[in-house]
Amino acid sequence: MKSTRDGYHSYSDDLLMAHLVEEIVQDVFSDLWQKKQREKLITFILIY
Repeated sequence: MKSTRDGYHSYSDDLLMAHLVEEIVQDVFSDLWQKKQREKLITFILIY
């Protein structure tokens, strides 16, 4: 019984970790995307 609960616990921990990693990756990508958009905007303003 104990091993089953431990296995379930580690499984839920893995899910939590995956969720946290996913959020971090999404934050990084959205930051990069916003920077790219900002650079496009700046070059657009500089050209015109």
